Amino acid sequence: MHRIFYRIVLFLTLIAVICFTIPSVTWSAESFDLYKYEQFVNEGRYHLAEDYLLSKEDIIISNVTRERPTMKQTVQEYLDKNKEILASEEASHQNKITATLQFIVLYDAAINDEASLWHVWKENLEHNLSRIMEGSPSDEKVMEDIAIQVEVLSPILAIHYSQEEINAWNQEVLTADKPMDHQQLQAVYQEVSSFDIHEIRSEQFQFYLEWLLFIVVGCLFLSLSYVGWVKYKAEVKDN
Repeated sequence: MHRIFYRIVLFLTLIAVICFTIPSVTWSAESFDLYKYEQFVNEGRYHLAEDYLLSKEDIIISNVTRERPTMKQTVQEYLDKNKEILASEEASHQNKITATLQFIVLYDAAINDEASLWHVWKENLEHNLSRIMEGSPSDEKVMEDIAIQVEVLSPILAIHYSQEEINAWNQEVLTADKPMDHQQLQAVYQEVSSFDIHEIRSEQFQFYLEWLLFIVVGCLFLSLSYVGWVKYKAEVKDN
């Protein structure tokens, strides 16, 4: 009797294990691993990264459509951009990494309420702005980091503004009479510190776009060191 009871318990336990295991396997097969994709690109295994992205494309778009349909078009555009740049033999390793980071930060913000990747990049940008405020805005490494961070955080602009408008704003910044002064830098820093990614999902969506535009245009000043800025102005005058 005890043996029969034991076998029944064992049988039910096996069924329970199977029931819990199958969904987890299915979820793994139907998910897109951001870190796995990023690792392929970082290691220079572009073909593997491209194949993995292609195999998960339907899942990616399905997840975004379900969680954040307003971002579907932008995610699709950056997904296509990633496929194109990974297949390109002319694109540099840095360009491929930057495109990858743009996509995974955008995708993470679309499907996860916490948007943890956004917060990491935002905090790093905030930290670099703080470093420049504490010293001289001529540290080339910090400038390069800021330029990359702004580029990674900026894909959301494509949701509302055309590339022509963005290019026009960038050109306006580059031809300005002087680089960003300390007061402007302070304003950018305060905006970065106070921003909350959840604005993108609220009625204050326009405020988010205006904030990001302010940061992108403002940080372009910072990404031009004083030496680089003087050199650029000299080239403009020569032309």
